[in-house]
Amino acid sequence: LAMPTKEREEAEEMGGREEETAAKKPRRLIEHSTDVLPLHSGNGRAQLKGRRDVQGWNSCGLTLSSCSDDAARLIDLSIEQVIGWFGDPYQTAVLSSEADPCCVVPYCIMLWLKYLGSSAGEDDPVIIETIGKAEKALSERAHSEREILLFTCLKELSEGKFEESLLLVEDYLLQYPSDAMGLKLQNDLCYFTGQNFRMRDGVARCLPDLDDETRFYGYMLGMYAFVLEEAFDYDKAQQYAQRALQKNSKDVWAIHAMAHTLEMQGKAEEMIKLLEESKEHWQDSNLRCHISWHLALCYVDLGQYDQALSVYDMQIASNIESLGVFALVDCSQLLQRLEFEGFQVGNRWEAVWPLWMKHAGDHRLAFNDAHIALAVGASGNLVIQRETLAAWEKFCLDRKDDSRASLVNLRNVCIPLLRAVLAYRSCRFDDCVNELLRVRYQLYMIGGSNAQREVFFLLLIRAGLASKNKKFISLVKQLVNEKMATDTQSRMMKRLLVSV
Repeated sequence: LAMPTKEREEAEEMGGREEETAAKKPRRLIEHSTDVLPLHSGNGRAQLKGRRDVQGWNSCGLTLSSCSDDAARLIDLSIEQVIGWFGDPYQTAVLSSEADPCCVVPYCIMLWLKYLGSSAGEDDPVIIETIGKAEKALSERAHSEREILLFTCLKELSEGKFEESLLLVEDYLLQYPSDAMGLKLQNDLCYFTGQNFRMRDGVARCLPDLDDETRFYGYMLGMYAFVLEEAFDYDKAQQYAQRALQKNSKDVWAIHAMAHTLEMQGKAEEMIKLLEESKEHWQDSNLRCHISWHLALCYVDLGQYDQALSVYDMQIASNIESLGVFALVDCSQLLQRLEFEGFQVGNRWEAVWPLWMKHAGDHRLAFNDAHIALAVGASGNLVIQRETLAAWEKFCLDRKDDSRASLVNLRNVCIPLLRAVLAYRSCRFDDCVNELLRVRYQLYMIGGSNAQREVFFLLLIRAGLASKNKKFISLVKQLVNEKMATDTQSRMMKRLLVSV
């Protein structure tokens, strides 16, 4: 999928001459060309075989303003890489933009993946540059209303305006319900703002109008399975996950959705069986670290802590370099849960918290900030702890009129979470409980899944158990009762009930 260096240089030189010529001409509709780029033969070319060219996109009602069939096919591949969790979808989008620099859709994919898939400050130079290229493409070529609306949505997101972006993508799906990219984007925006039922409804609105002829329909069934699970409809979620896997046994997101339904019901043995039997399909995917985290949680639930730690060392921590923040979330979650169980994790936090500190001032996603709070507490460094808390408070004070979701959630949820974690680490358990009780029913706002946010529910329980306040011991019993009322079979919850 890479262009040979010499040919790339020649193409860039030719592209420069074409841009100079184009600048002198008025905007016009493109004339479709069937010219192909000198892509490598073999596996690279094979990956594009059967994928939608420009006509293929247009024929399914998703107008693509491109003069390059290769660019169109690369867009199709990039989207499947995102929803199928394989390959490098960002780089595929970059290659598509190189195949046709005046098509805006590749830049939309790049903005989507860069903003939600990484962590950086407000003035991320890569995002600024990508927006510039997208706007240049729009100025040099007439695009369809679909593409303009898609870019507007991603530009709002790149400015941290989650709700505005979400409203736009939902408007987009009213007109283009068959677009897998729009559907996944709606899911992502809801996921990172904790809007589980809205996430479910987004898929539920579109799915009845789609069928087996719809591009990526099987993946959409897997998406629906996950959002149903997040809305606590476990039986229906399993049904849709099974339908997705019948169409494609390698659908990693459907496997992941099935795992979630079992985990939330405390069915650890069943979940281990599922993940071991499907391991060949997910072990090399981009979801390998996260699914390994789910596997490790099963062992924690069963009290098999050495096995959980082995999964951490072999399948989770080993992915930090390649998966970055995505892996750091799983690392922080598992280490904290093991410590809650009284299991010693050695010096493993030392490979995690310093990497989180590089992002402590970014504040792009509240979900990341919540996990940074765990890492700051685990650092054991009082100076870092005090400075981080002070920096977060000043960041919010300096932007007290900023109503963007990430700032509101930092102010109202993540700073109290950080205070709670620091109180727990310094054995001020009553303070920890009080901080968490104030924000417990706002925790959904940090985003993430129900399973991921449960770590803070466990923090509340552990702080209550460690407290000498009899009222908080009663609170813990009621919290465990609350959990058991969901008919969970969790061994860990049963152990906690015995502890009380």
